[in-house]
Amino acid sequence: MGIFLMGLQLGATACTLSCMPVMIPLLLGSADNKRDATTVLTQYFGAKVFAYTLIALIAFFGADFVKSHLPDSALFSKGAALFVIALGGVMLYQAFKGENSCSAGACRRSKGLGYIGTGFFSSFNFCLPVSTLIAMSALSGSVELSALFGLLFGLGAVTVPFLFFYLFIFRITSTVLTEFSRHKKRLKAGSALLLIFIGGMLYSGIIHL
Repeated sequence: MGIFLMGLQLGATACTLSCMPVMIPLLLGSADNKRDATTVLTQYFGAKVFAYTLIALIAFFGADFVKSHLPDSALFSKGAALFVIALGGVMLYQAFKGENSCSAGACRRSKGLGYIGTGFFSSFNFCLPVSTLIAMSALSGSVELSALFGLLFGLGAVTVPFLFFYLFIFRITSTVLTEFSRHKKRLKAGSALLLIFIGGMLYSGIIHL
C-alpha cells in the first residue's frame, strides 16, 4: 500500500502538471468523443504503468546498472520528444489530408504507437519517488514482488492525472469541438502544431516531462 501511495503522491503533484502540455493537444486533436478520449488516455497512461513496472524489474535484476546508467535520463527525454514531434506530424498530416488518406487504419495505428511511446519514455524521469521505487525493487526478495512494486507505483502515479484529464479536460475538449465543429480541421492542425512545438522544447531541454 505504501508504494501505491508514493506513486499516488507523485501523480497528484508533478505528474499531472507535466502531462498537461502533451495531453491537452492530444485530446483536442484526437478525441472526437468519449470513446476516443478514453482510448488516448488508456494508451498513454497504460504505457507509463508498463514503464514503471519495467524499471522495477530492471532494478531487481541489475541494481548497479540502473544506478550507473538509468539516472542519466537525457536519452529517454529525447526519445519522448521525438515521439511527441512524430505524433504531431501524423496529426498534422491527418488534419490536411483527411482520414481517408490512411490505408487500413494506418494513421490510427501510428498515432496509437505515438501515444504509447510518449507515455513510456516520459516515465524515465528519475525524481525521488522513482529512485525510491528503484531502491525498494532492488532490495526486494523476488521478481514477483519487484513487478508488484512497479505495478502498484505505476497505478498510483497515473490515477490522479487520468481522472483529471478524463473528468475535466475532456469536458473542455467536447465543448470546444461542439462550438467550433465547422473549424475542426483548423483545430486539429493547431493542436498538431502545438504538439510539434512542445516536442521541440522537450528535445532542447527547455521543458521536461
